[in-house]
Amino acid sequence: MAKLSETDSPLVPGLARKIPDATITRSLALLRNGDVVGGVNLCCNLEPGVGAPWRDVQVAHALARHGPGLTARLDAFLRGAALNDLGRLGALRLAGHFQDPTLAGAVAACWDSDPNRSARLGDYLWAFAQTCGDEAEVYLAPVLDMWAALPDKPDRPGFPSPRDDLAAESVRWAFHRWPPVCAIGYLIDRAVRDDCLRWPITYLLHGLDHPEALRFTVREFAGESPFGRGDTWRHAQDQGRPMSARSREVLLKMFVDDGEDEETRLTAFDFWAATRGLHDMKDLAGVKLDGTIGDRVLRARLERGDRAAVPALIEKLETQEGEYWWWHARHCPTKELTAVIRSALDERGKRVARHWNESYFLDAVLCEVFVRMAVSEAEEILLDHWRHLRYAARFVHAALFIATPRLQDVAGIAIAECPEPATLMSHIGIHFGILRSDHPGLSHEEQIRALAPHCDFISASDLRRFWHECHARGWYALRRELLDARVDEAWTPSRASDELDEILNEGRWVDIWVKSKRKADVRWEEIVSTLIGWLDRHPTEDALELVAGVIAQEGTRADLARLRTLAEGHSESARQVLADTSFAVRRRSVT
Repeated sequence: MAKLSETDSPLVPGLARKIPDATITRSLALLRNGDVVGGVNLCCNLEPGVGAPWRDVQVAHALARHGPGLTARLDAFLRGAALNDLGRLGALRLAGHFQDPTLAGAVAACWDSDPNRSARLGDYLWAFAQTCGDEAEVYLAPVLDMWAALPDKPDRPGFPSPRDDLAAESVRWAFHRWPPVCAIGYLIDRAVRDDCLRWPITYLLHGLDHPEALRFTVREFAGESPFGRGDTWRHAQDQGRPMSARSREVLLKMFVDDGEDEETRLTAFDFWAATRGLHDMKDLAGVKLDGTIGDRVLRARLERGDRAAVPALIEKLETQEGEYWWWHARHCPTKELTAVIRSALDERGKRVARHWNESYFLDAVLCEVFVRMAVSEAEEILLDHWRHLRYAARFVHAALFIATPRLQDVAGIAIAECPEPATLMSHIGIHFGILRSDHPGLSHEEQIRALAPHCDFISASDLRRFWHECHARGWYALRRELLDARVDEAWTPSRASDELDEILNEGRWVDIWVKSKRKADVRWEEIVSTLIGWLDRHPTEDALELVAGVIAQEGTRADLARLRTLAEGHSESARQVLADTSFAVRRRSVT
């Protein structure tokens, strides 16, 4: 069925229906070959906002090969007199994915004949918004009227009201991928005219990469708390969907427009700055760095590594808000900042007592600067101030992260002299950038070797994190040498046997277990020897099927002989398992 879902042929639908398979794969095979029922069944269990690239690819392929005929069949399906609830649901979602204005009449016919349309209101909103063409008000007005009539009080404490919840997730997420271009104008007009829908529609349109939607949401968010309002766009860029240059240009024009009020300008800038483009520093270079607007621009320039903004940063560091601006020094660790950093450390040396784990309010941000500086410069500054820095865990961690021989030596002496070395080494994983996107992270094996003398003082959770980092970076020999014996995830035959017991007892799929071991660079010979030994201790047909399934996918012909020896004397069904396994291995490999 998987192969049929990749095959173009008029024979596929008939063949697919003969195979007793009710999985998504069959629906994909049918849709690919122009069968609208396959598309409807596929969409029944997939809300439009669910990320499913295999669905999207198959829809696009089906439209490219069977466009007009497939659309006509969906039109007839939506108008069908015997349409049931599940069929309506899948057909409406599929119509939205087709984005064909010729389907609007069929969606309207489905709406008119649906006695339970309120239960599918979000799907009607999706379908009409994507198919309405030039008649957005005609088709969407009844849907929005019903939306406005929904209760504005939550059914349960702590949950959104039905009105706020309708399009807050699935439809909104789907619109992020496929903006309903023809419907945006009417949605904005309705939000302006209808107070009860103003916020729900604003939230629905927030995140749409479309100039008209952006202008509207900027004005609606103006005056609201700036905290987190750019997160939607930041997340979109992280997911590979950055804001388009056209939309960013609209926001930048709103920001530099002196005719706009300050809150609108700031909001436009926050949306713009949440994503990044190639010409950002050039676009910001001419903006005056004074007032609230200037502070926003300076912060954005520093976040983009604009070294020309460092003099303005140094001026900020000398103000009452200097502690806030220190956090932005990490983005541009230039030589110009060296004197300021040294001065801050001199002041720290005067104020902080030489007690273990005594801290200073700038410790965290200064360490963030050190791990981004040139190694030689960071080493020099740390060594010059080590007499008081050696008592603070963050600076000991920074010295180990930079990992020059001299810094490793002084850090080792500090750890050895500390009366509670485990406390001094706590949270070192976070300070090495593990599980953080705002940190340069590990870059060379010496950073792990620097930890070797101190592993006894590092927590089990941090050791596990370092183990995974070594594994992810392909530092397998280093991982085996320093960490395997200390971490539960590391391979041992006895631990692997216990895991196989759990898999057998719980009926889980063993292939996931095998993939995890192969990914952990466990040699196949170790895996198969453990499997055979485990089967020898569990001579049951269930255990045989489990081991045989692994060998069928990964094993060699030599493994078949070992399996056959253990299975001698078993039942006819066991012999059949062996025959199937032998066929699979021989078909896959000549060795």
